[in-house]
Amino acid sequence: MSKLYSEAAKVLQKMDKGRQGIKSALYSDYRFSRNIRKLSALVHGVCNRKNEIECIVRECKVIEKFKGKGSDVSNTWLLYVLIYEQLFGNLKIQGGGTLAGFVRKNKDKMYEYLSKRFPESLKGLDDNKQKDHIPRYLRVNQSISTVNDVLDAIYEQIRGTNLFLEEDLSKLVRIDDDIENLIVCRPDIARALSLDRTPSTNNLIKSGKIVLQDKGSCFSVLSAKISPGDIVLDACSAPGSKSIQAIDMLNKNGCLIALDRDNNRIKTLLKRLAEIPYLTGPYIMKEEGIFEVTEIYLVNDSILCSDTGCIFLEKNSITKENNSVVNLLDYNKMPKLFIQVLNRDFLSLKNNDCNELPWYNFRHSLNKTRIILLDPSCSGSGLPQHGRMDKNYIKGRLKSLSEFQTKMIIHSLTSFPSVETVCYSTCSIFKEENDSVVLNALKECAKLSNFNFLLDKAISNWSNSHIEDEAGSDKEIIDKCIFLNPKSHNCRGFFLAKFSRNKK
Repeated sequence: MSKLYSEAAKVLQKMDKGRQGIKSALYSDYRFSRNIRKLSALVHGVCNRKNEIECIVRECKVIEKFKGKGSDVSNTWLLYVLIYEQLFGNLKIQGGGTLAGFVRKNKDKMYEYLSKRFPESLKGLDDNKQKDHIPRYLRVNQSISTVNDVLDAIYEQIRGTNLFLEEDLSKLVRIDDDIENLIVCRPDIARALSLDRTPSTNNLIKSGKIVLQDKGSCFSVLSAKISPGDIVLDACSAPGSKSIQAIDMLNKNGCLIALDRDNNRIKTLLKRLAEIPYLTGPYIMKEEGIFEVTEIYLVNDSILCSDTGCIFLEKNSITKENNSVVNLLDYNKMPKLFIQVLNRDFLSLKNNDCNELPWYNFRHSLNKTRIILLDPSCSGSGLPQHGRMDKNYIKGRLKSLSEFQTKMIIHSLTSFPSVETVCYSTCSIFKEENDSVVLNALKECAKLSNFNFLLDKAISNWSNSHIEDEAGSDKEIIDKCIFLNPKSHNCRGFFLAKFSRNKK
């Protein structure tokens, strides 16, 4: 059996157990794999067809029949990968093995069930065609380049392929209607130019000039209105798209505290930060005030769990000694730009009077944080790669997620006196994680004497006209929050609520 199948199963298992996204799970282990493109396509394919595959396994009693042959399915995700490959992928499993042989032998019965239960799925089995209605979004890092320069570079690359010669380039790749530094790229163009994956051979991605980031995700940081000099806390930062966007908006002046509870996800964030061309790091503290550049794979749990964590700095702002060790000790003034990455549970953080601490102790900056970005774990029901998700199948998890999300909002609104703005977001389309969580959090916070926040307009001039008549929807939520869905907005499903401190 092809090694690719077992690698795909490992990635899917990591996503399932660790609640990681595809990019994070792939990036952490297979970043330098020669098969990264094939692996990514296979994992995306299984996720897109997960609903159909689960029904096939359940209704065709695949596992029971395999056990009846005297064998057992030790890895359900591997079974899903093989079924996908046989029915939707290459339509042929590469290599041998007992499980692979069983799937081959039963392919006709599974196909028959598929044609009856999901006839629409047979109209186009090519995974790329299935997703072609959702474009690739490329956010331009404006601290490195300009939108027009990047757009011109992409046009030049398209001309160099000798493809799409008869088409209007401005219709293939254009600037987004709502976000001025976001480029909308047709999926087939993105694939042809390697602008649909990270890591990528395309120099625009390698140089950090553009970042692959869905449209909805960009709104969170834009809504926060980050300015140079701000101190920003990204409470659930990994794998890092919003953190990197926040760094861009700081424009080499300010502080970002990036927290996450999962060390594997943090390693993904560290790798992405290390690829930003104007940053240097990660630095770890060897002794009081003395920092040393280290390799990411050497960053261990004790470092990430310390009050210093890992630090990234703007290259031109520091003086190196012996090409690796720098003396940054300054109890009175933090560097002009620094990013601090730590393993921390956001709910465990408390505001303390930490002005006497040196700048490299994260509690010093925490005490002065102005903005919190809050993107906690969610069902991912708005992500196309997660397939169609039935709420009935995840009822219990949905309840625990919404309770957790409510706690996160309440903590962010009541525990940090310096905070003026909190932006809460999910990649979910479920009301339980969006409207209900916001309303429940506001209801609970209203009982507290120190509560002084209002639900604010997330993005000016934004209209949620597509859901105005939805039964049971709260008018203030509809007026002020952002709801995105693939059908109406040509991007992933997304929700955003903005809370601003009432200064009156």
